[in-house]
Amino acid sequence: MGKAVNGMEGQAKRQSAWLAFSLCGIVSLHYVLFFTRLYWEYRWLDIPMHFMCGAWMAALGAYIFFVRGPVRAGGAFYEALILLGFAALAGVAWEFHEFIFDTFITDRRLIMQEGVAETMGDLFFDMLGATMTVILRYTYFPWKNHSL
Repeated sequence: MGKAVNGMEGQAKRQSAWLAFSLCGIVSLHYVLFFTRLYWEYRWLDIPMHFMCGAWMAALGAYIFFVRGPVRAGGAFYEALILLGFAALAGVAWEFHEFIFDTFITDRRLIMQEGVAETMGDLFFDMLGATMTVILRYTYFPWKNHSL
């Protein structure tokens, strides 16, 4: 039993390290794209960023709720709903951040929100990334106790 606990603890540590490392990469890339103004020169760069962030948020949700947290597995559908909901909440929060940034902080040359279509596209790619994480969770990692 002690060996199983150590195995799960080691897996949790590897997952937390992977989450921290990948977050540093995503945040670094975001700052590079923002401060070099590449987001405004190549508007499509926003799409892969939202995809990666949605995937990362679902992975973080899996870690928080099912690896370290109190929630116990209740079936793949139940877990998928929790992870997709967690990623959706984060995506909506980010869109609020962009709105507040555009409305109160930035000058009009650096506007991030171009309208409802842009916001819906961002949320779509957040959810597409989260869906990819959920699919990988149950297809590619099934032997790892449903952990990413």
